[in-house]
Amino acid sequence: MRSNRDALLVAAGAAGGAALAALLRPFVIAKLRERLYRARFDQHASRSPILLRILRLLTADETRLKDQIAVKRDLPPAVVDEMLSRHEAFFGRDGHAKVRNARVAVFGAGGVGSHCIVMLMRAGVKAVRIVDFDQVSASSLNRHAVATLGDVGESKVQCLKRFAESCTPFVEVDPIAEMVTAKNAHHLLRDLAGDKLDLVIDCIDDVETKASLLKACGEKQIKALAAMGAGAKADPTRWCVAPLRDAIHDPLATKLRWVLRGKGVDYGGAELALDPSKRAESSPALDVTCVYSHEPPRCTLLPLTDEQVKEGAKNFGAVDVDHFRVRVLPVLGAAPAMAGHALAATALCSLAGQPVCPKVCEPTSKKLREKMLMAFRKREARRELGDSARPDACDWLDLQPSDIEFIVNDIWRGRCAVSRRKLDRKPLCLCRWYTSRRFADKKHCIGADAVVLMAPPLADQLDAALNENPSRETAVAVVGEDAVSLIDARLRWVHSVAGGAWTSAGP
Repeated sequence: MRSNRDALLVAAGAAGGAALAALLRPFVIAKLRERLYRARFDQHASRSPILLRILRLLTADETRLKDQIAVKRDLPPAVVDEMLSRHEAFFGRDGHAKVRNARVAVFGAGGVGSHCIVMLMRAGVKAVRIVDFDQVSASSLNRHAVATLGDVGESKVQCLKRFAESCTPFVEVDPIAEMVTAKNAHHLLRDLAGDKLDLVIDCIDDVETKASLLKACGEKQIKALAAMGAGAKADPTRWCVAPLRDAIHDPLATKLRWVLRGKGVDYGGAELALDPSKRAESSPALDVTCVYSHEPPRCTLLPLTDEQVKEGAKNFGAVDVDHFRVRVLPVLGAAPAMAGHALAATALCSLAGQPVCPKVCEPTSKKLREKMLMAFRKREARRELGDSARPDACDWLDLQPSDIEFIVNDIWRGRCAVSRRKLDRKPLCLCRWYTSRRFADKKHCIGADAVVLMAPPLADQLDAALNENPSRETAVAVVGEDAVSLIDARLRWVHSVAGGAWTSAGP
């Protein structure tokens, strides 16, 4: 009788112990995983093989450690801070905080878009909307940032969302497997993560679709970055960043400008009247910067064979959708990656409030720089000392011929600050802005933050008016409020980035 009771007690104890172990097992596993996960990011923590053996025993899983430890969305703040520490060091605390709170929509998740999206995620933006109707194909694996053989046939947007969950779970991803059209473009630009989009990045390779998207961006007053053609390009030294109006030698950019003009979109390319009263009202201006290569295409579209057409063009890297190309464009995998990373770098600097300064592709000649500086000295000498003064009498310009390149191309991008007239079409000249003092006393020098590139007739008119009353109101009366605001903003940028160089000694 006693032995039966003991057996029952042992059985009950074993059952209770098993039940308790079953209850505690998830908790123990979770704690072990958390400790091992934290140890991966702590340089001073020891990765205990005993803990790993216990975890493997409890989970009966012999897979690698990185596969055992599930990535959680609520990562420890210390881990997230360490992941993003290099970006914070680069942008500073305030700039990094702006990036962390940024909402970006990327249209196109192929070779260019995927590389751009991955770098935005790794930078820790608050939220990314990814829009692409296409699926991963075997032929796209040579250029896609994260897709593998296992992703072939899957949606590109879901592929990138899975990557975010495994690498940057603190970034909110809004995947949309839809095609952009003129009808749904505004809807796709809706708020993200509870607020308005800060930036739109266009990585679409179809002109009509790009134009519809960019037009919607202009109408909603959202800044945009756009990638031009990356196919059939290879030379890494030919990549440039510039406003759409200045993207040269790129067939896609040329056609995009033509389509936008047909849609009545003002992308900053049309020359404006010098007289502000004669400037026609235009549609909302489109603020778009491009990443493009001015390298001539190395090859052309490949023809599809009869068998390929019969089986379906989409199976061979082309898309059989209305107005989309249905032939294969040869692509060197590194080229889209370069474009995508250039887009991401430009986007992140803009979001951090530290924008890049796109440089004009074609620099001015030495002869033109010397000629423009001499004309500026002549203008200043006559303005201060009278019509008979010689250029060499002007010794209050703190500028050299080499500085003219910075003023003309880096600051004003080779265009009249008011009319957008390009330097290679008609002559332009340098003139002093209203913020400058009179300099004939030679106590103060004129720097780059007080010089504007203008059409000669407008510069003459501005000089005459400012001689009578050097004020902002005078400048507004001559060139218009919008032009004055843009010029003031640009000169403030010069003062902030020059670090004391090229800037005027007095206000």
